[in-house]
Formats: sequence, structure tokens, C-alpha cells
Amino acid sequence: MMKVMRRIFGFVLAGLLTACSTVYYMPIEILEPATIEFPAGIERLLIVDNAPAAQPLTITGKIMTAGKLQDDTLVVSIDSASTVLCSSLGWLIADNSSFADILLLDSSIRRTAARDVFAADTFDVHLTPDEVRQLCEEQGVDAIISLDFLTYTAEQAYYKFNMNDGEYEWVENGLFLDVNLKGVLRMYLPGQDTPFNVNNINTTIHSLLTGLPVLYSTSAENVRYAFYYAVESLAETEYTDYVSHWVETPRWYYTSFASRWQEGTAFMQRGSWKSAAAVWLSLYNETTKPKVRARLASNLALCNELTDNIPKALEWANEANRLSVNVNDTTTRARQQQYVSLLTDRIAKAERLKK
Repeated sequence: MMKVMRRIFGFVLAGLLTACSTVYYMPIEILEPATIEFPAGIERLLIVDNAPAAQPLTITGKIMTAGKLQDDTLVVSIDSASTVLCSSLGWLIADNSSFADILLLDSSIRRTAARDVFAADTFDVHLTPDEVRQLCEEQGVDAIISLDFLTYTAEQAYYKFNMNDGEYEWVENGLFLDVNLKGVLRMYLPGQDTPFNVNNINTTIHSLLTGLPVLYSTSAENVRYAFYYAVESLAETEYTDYVSHWVETPRWYYTSFASRWQEGTAFMQRGSWKSAAAVWLSLYNETTKPKVRARLASNLALCNELTDNIPKALEWANEANRLSVNVNDTTTRARQQQYVSLLTDRIAKAERLKK
């Protein structure tokens, strides 16, 4: 069976107390397939920059200089926003190993194409079917990912954020650059008149503008650094459309103040899933109370999920859901129905991950 569990983060995040039991939440990482379902035979990808020429970044308003806020305008030259995005996207996709080869064209398509200058420099411009065919033939690729448009604005903002040096935690006030990025990524296949996929981008990324300790100063260098960090962060969001990727998602298990429940909890917190399952199964076989059996069945479902036996996990989740139908606890019922849906979705996605 394909391994779709990579690692477990932390263990107990929160406990929600109920009358005689506790629900512990824990995050796990699972492997998700690419958002886009590709046709068979896509092995080599070409990433091209078809975006307008980079424009300066203008920040108007209260600019922090030497510790004083002053009304001012700061204009920062941005030379290669689209290049950075395309390059970062290419490296992230290549690092996944889902494709045989990832190529990055070293020049802008838009700025060398024989197009109307105004349209080419201002608007979203598609690649034509002839351009797609020619590029695929010249570069020996099966598909093209093209950044057809990118524009951006930015402004300063102040936020509180948590710091942790491994021993202490504290809250800092930070000067950030809020970068709004709008663009269009398209995927093209040769022989098709329309793009295979269109991804419209419109997001704001908070990028720390001043280092720590907070200096409360704004400079072109700081702005440029924070801006490119935001662009790279955008690539980390967008690459999941094209390749499988790890995502963190919450799970939960039930415990009680009884000693044997606590034994199972101790195993869970140490990552001993099979030992915990043995405790939960023993308790499950000994009790006749539907609510207790439902919660133990849910625990057994989680233990099986954590050991990558997703079909067995779904069996136990269905059992927990069945038992919770007659339980006078709407929260428990809703939680069990949610878990069945989550595991059903994982099984469906596992088939895509095998392709």
C-alpha cells in the first residue's frame, strides 16, 4: 500500500472537557493528489513567463524612517517578479518528482512575441494554439504552464505575531508589507484550442518588513526582500495544483479519567498507535454502552489511519457512526459523520495518487 502518512506533529493540541471524557485534537500530515487531474502521457513540462514587464512598487502613506512615521512615498524598483514566481514554481514542482522533467524558459514569451505593444504590456494575454504547438515541439515537452498575467500592490501594516526561541514564547509588534498579487496561470496542451486549466490568482500575503529586533525603518532593500518573499510564498501555494503535496489536517480521539483509558492515551501521546489500539479494542469488547463503544470505535479508526490502513479505518469509522446514531449527543454524531467523510475522501484520493 502506498504510504500516505509522513509524520505526526506534536500530539495533544487541545482538550475539550465533557462530562466524563475528553476529546484530544492532534494534527497529522496526509498526502493529497494534485488539484488538477492530468491526462495520461504528461511527462515533461515547460514553464514560461508570459507576464507583463515588471513595474515599480509604490508605497504611499506613513513611511517609517529613523523611528518616525512620516507622510511619504517610497518607490521601489522590482526587476523580476514574474521570473521569481516561475522559477520558484518550477523548483517546487521538480522537487516533487511527479514529472520526468521540468523546463524553465530563460526569456519572456510576451516581450519577444510580435504582438500589439499596448495589449502585450497591459493585459492578460493567452498563448495561441500555434505558439503552444511550436514551444512544445522546440522544447520537447508535453504541456506548458504559462504565467500569462501578474500585477501587484503593497502597503505597510503592523501586526502582533508570536515568537518562540525554543525555550520562551512572546509576542512581538512587527512592521509588515501586505503584498496583493493578482495574476493568471494557465496550463496548455498541444492540439487544444483552449487552455487545459486556468488558475486565477488574487491573494494578499503578509511579509515581515523589518528584522528582529524590530527596527521600525522602511528601506527599498527591506521592501524588495519582503516582496520577493511574498512572491515565493505564492509559488508554494500554487504548485499544489500540479503535483501531490503534504497537508496538515486535524484528527481527534477520546479518552476518560478511568485508568485504562489513560493507558491508551499515554500510548497515543508516545506515538504507539498499535499499543493504543489494543487498549481501545479491549475496552470496546467489554462495554455495551453505545456512546462509549462509538467513541472507542472512533479511536480504533484513528489508530488504523495512523498506521496507513485506511480501509480498516473507514470500517471502524462507519461502526462509530452507526453506534452514534442512537446517542443523545449531536456533537458526537456530527463528529463521527465528519470522520466517515474524511476517510471516504482519502480512499478516493488514494486511487489518484497511484496513477
